[in-house]
Amino acid sequence: MLDWIQMGLLVTALITIVVSSYWSAKTINATQKQAKRQYEFQFFAEYTKRYQDLMLKMPADLDTSSVFNIDVDIYMRLYFDLCSEEYYLHTKGVIDDVVWGLWTEGIQMALKKNNYRIAWELLGENYNDTSFRSYMSNLIRKNERYSKNTHNV
Repeated sequence: MLDWIQMGLLVTALITIVVSSYWSAKTINATQKQAKRQYEFQFFAEYTKRYQDLMLKMPADLDTSSVFNIDVDIYMRLYFDLCSEEYYLHTKGVIDDVVWGLWTEGIQMALKKNNYRIAWELLGENYNDTSFRSYMSNLIRKNERYSKNTHNV
């Protein structure tokens, strides 16, 4: 009789351990997911703030001026550096595809502007990452193809 009681207590203890382990693992997993979402939000907010700060400091006549001066050079370098960092982080899986898609649209829109294309032609060779250079060149080519197709319609 004592053996059955001990066996029952042992089984109860094991079930308690398994159930509490399951709930602990589930809680840890939920906490990790929440921390990851918070990290991603902070990361996104930081890069968005850097972009906004940069855009606010860009020369006002950038889109209409055909002059590429030292002020434009500095801000274009900062812009392309930001794009390069974002590209690198996306290739490492830090930036998910949805966010990267939004940022790619923004980069592509910028590269439709003459001064951005001129700046990339002048500054692009300074980037050691050949895949980033290729990525930017492909965006410019896509813009050119799109522009030709819409003008020929």
